[in-house]
Amino acid sequence: MSTNAESDVLVLGSGFMIDGDVRGAGTILLGGTVKGSISAETVKITPSGQVFGVIECAQLDIAGKLDGSFNGEDVIVREGAVIQGNKELVSKGTCLVSGSIHGALKSNNLKVEKEGALVGAISANQLDTFGNITGSVVGVSVIVRNGAVVDGSIHYGNLAMESGSDVTGQIERKHRANISPAVATQTITVDFPENLIQELRKYPVAGALKAGLANGGPLPSWMFVDQERFQLVLQRSALDDLVARGQTVRIGIEVGDEIVSFTLPPEKK
Repeated sequence: MSTNAESDVLVLGSGFMIDGDVRGAGTILLGGTVKGSISAETVKITPSGQVFGVIECAQLDIAGKLDGSFNGEDVIVREGAVIQGNKELVSKGTCLVSGSIHGALKSNNLKVEKEGALVGAISANQLDTFGNITGSVVGVSVIVRNGAVVDGSIHYGNLAMESGSDVTGQIERKHRANISPAVATQTITVDFPENLIQELRKYPVAGALKAGLANGGPLPSWMFVDQERFQLVLQRSALDDLVARGQTVRIGIEVGDEIVSFTLPPEKK
């Protein structure tokens, strides 16, 4: 059976069971069971929802169960959700995990909350974890927060480990060129000012540099610091979107006694 929806929202309540594929042009809200693939712009799965198959969408918000795989942009795995991946799980944008995932996961920007648990091979351009990971981790930029547990190896380009984090396994730094990006993402770089570079050379230890928004907030998820090359790495599409909206972001970088702030996109002289 194949179900096609032309309306903006297709609601499949807890009493529905579909044995076949479901396709929608807009949003699919699922509280029932689908044994087949789902394709839509947005897929929302409530705690009673179950999918046995592949989900392809731009936005996935899951609080129920998935036995299969997903391929999307932004993904939210809510607390209580259970995903059993029998194929590779892919998030080309941001993946926020508060539930449970078993399987190989690739993400551009992966954040694991305190309640989140992942078992399997993890590959991410950016990984920020407060939760539990069991398996190998490959990341261009990796942050292991206080209370986080990683039971497995970490291969990284840049790594920050907070006091109170727990990593069991090999920790190996690799040149960024030798780390395969999780998802093909075009980036551009912005070189640090010379006075900041000179100050950084006095502090070779990873984590000596503090970077964030000039107002005290964290860096946006689409940028990170490459301390080894004295650069800020930006996701081009996000920067282009900022330019298109006529907006700017002011960045603050602190190392030692040196504090530097600058605006992105760069101010015209």
